[in-house]
Amino acid sequence: GTLFAPVLRELIERLNERFGMRLHVVAVENDYFGAEIVVAGLMTGACVLKAREQIKGEFVIMPATAFKSGEAVMLDGTTLTELQRQLGRTVQPVDFAGLARLLRS
Repeated sequence: GTLFAPVLRELIERLNERFGMRLHVVAVENDYFGAEIVVAGLMTGACVLKAREQIKGEFVIMPATAFKSGEAVMLDGTTLTELQRQLGRTVQPVDFAGLARLLRS
């Protein structure tokens, strides 16, 4: 979502500088529910796919809240498998603790 993207972008830039990583933050606008919806929990697969030209790198890390609880499906019915296929990249849904674990490994 767009609400947290500026904060996350600043944190990721610090990590990139400190550890020589090349992570990139993409703020995904919500065209499904409207631009005033700015949280990741209401993001859809169609919104992510619309932003695909901005997505760089070999993999995608997404907030787990973008997927239904306990399911690998987004609010518009896009499955994790379908999203990965259409993006041509591995997509890893994570919460904050999961993001920290990924960055440490």
